[in-house]
Order: sequence, then structure tokens, then C-alpha cells
Amino acid sequence: MSMMLDSQTTSDALNLISLALREDLHSDSLDTGLDCTSQALFDDLRLARAQFVSRKQGIVCGLEICKLAIEKFAPRLKLETKINDGEAVQPQQVLASITGPARDILMM
Repeated sequence: MSMMLDSQTTSDALNLISLALREDLHSDSLDTGLDCTSQALFDDLRLARAQFVSRKQGIVCGLEICKLAIEKFAPRLKLETKINDGEAVQPQQVLASITGPARDILMM
């Protein structure tokens, strides 16, 4: 079962993510932001896949914020969640995978 974020939490999260992107990339747009590392490593067309994997046993928290961030700031990325916020997780369990332009993955 997916948890829904209330409007205040959604607004606060989007504001914080925007501030973080502007601080890191000098823009809250991945199209106009500058990330020297990702530009040095990958061209515009390079696609990649990454996984979120738990290190320890625990309770998942933050995937809904991750979905929100990708929908708003990185729409070229596709996030596939394997588990929901609030569920128990074991060590080395895949929580989600993300695919899309390598630069976008690194900048997020």
C-alpha cells in the first residue's frame, strides 16, 4: 500500500528539493543545471540503471518523496519501486530501481 503525502508535506518537500538542486547545480532544472562530474563522465545520450538497496534491516521511508522529486524535477527518469514506505526491509533487499539518462540519475 502506497502512502499519500498531504499537501503541506508535498509543498515542503518540493521546496527543499528545489533548494538542494539550486545549491548543487545552480538551477532546479536538470536541463540547465551544471554538474561537472556527470558531464565529464557521460554524454547526453548515455542511459543507465541504478538500484536502491538496503544496507540493514529496518523500515522503508522516503520512497514517496523520491517519487515526488523525480516526477517534478527529473521526468525523463523512471522509478520502479519494489516496496512501499512503512514496510519492513531486510539487508540487501532492492527497494527501487531507476532508469534513464545517466546524467539525470547522478544529478538527482
